[in-house]
Amino acid sequence: MDGVTAIVGGGAAVAASFLALTVAWTRPRLRPDAGRPLPVQVARLLDASWLTWAAPPFVRVQRIAERERPGMAAAIACRGHTGGRVSRGTAR
Repeated sequence: MDGVTAIVGGGAAVAASFLALTVAWTRPRLRPDAGRPLPVQVARLLDASWLTWAAPPFVRVQRIAERERPGMAAAIACRGHTGGRVSRGTAR
């Protein structure tokens, strides 16, 4: 199987799963009035922006990679298919 067939098949599987969820899940399963809210001080602490950057290093790296993913995809798409050959300018 070539890469294009795999990508098209994966896209079709994702589309089919979303279609199945749309048809099968007709009413909300989560109740907004269930449970009780956190105290205001705890909610404010957990929503603080400093807490996001105080996260472990691997979480920060993951967040940076998620922000850079569209740019990386565009760069790869613009580079084009090399046909399995080594591109110009790279070591052989």
